[in-house]
Amino acid sequence: TQSTWGTEYSISSFQTQHTAMILTTLSRATDGLPLAASTDETSSVQGANLDTFRTQAKKIVTQLSPSSPPKLSIESQSHVFHCLIAHNVIYLTLCEKAASKKLAFAFLEELDREFTTMFGDKVSTTTKMYNFISFDTFINKTRKMFASSTKTHDNLEYLNRELGDVHRIMTASYDSLVQRGEKLETISHRSSQLSADSKKYVGISKDLNRMAMLRKYAPVVVIVLLVVLFWLFRGWYSD
Repeated sequence: TQSTWGTEYSISSFQTQHTAMILTTLSRATDGLPLAASTDETSSVQGANLDTFRTQAKKIVTQLSPSSPPKLSIESQSHVFHCLIAHNVIYLTLCEKAASKKLAFAFLEELDREFTTMFGDKVSTTTKMYNFISFDTFINKTRKMFASSTKTHDNLEYLNRELGDVHRIMTASYDSLVQRGEKLETISHRSSQLSADSKKYVGISKDLNRMAMLRKYAPVVVIVLLVVLFWLFRGWYSD
């Protein structure tokens, strides 16, 4: 299928951005079955360090489920795993923290579109690990395109239109997620609860301010009303 990304030309603003996706994995969301994977062989992360990140990626997947936040970022020291959960697939990619989060999620969404078209109807029934390893060809091609400093103007407009505010994407640390065994649902619920409590306290604060204003100005209002009524009654009786 034809990619969303169009004809390429150079844009200098991307030349200094770290956009390489070092490690990318696809797993089934319901049980974590690995479906496909790809590694950037040109990355400086190799050997034991790469094996460590592979292990972390597998542990992260075990903490995810179809009910986890659809987009999240999980920090691991100087790197970060960006995750997209869509169509019963967990798309996970490892980048440097300096990398563009917006481009990372655009990369994952591009993978989702293509993978869903090619294998979407087979995801729930497959029982073989890495049954769609042939998809690594598309992953490699797309990664190179995103890592390149050449992007079209249409591509930039697409990113701004489709991805919205990436700063609102949930972020968690690897330690809290995996080593402490916290489920993302728990972290997400805690975050939502804090947000709800904050809104509740803001409402209470406003009510207290209104009550303070009433206590401050109510006597003045009462006196003014009494004076007005006095003059009204006096006018009636004088007539």
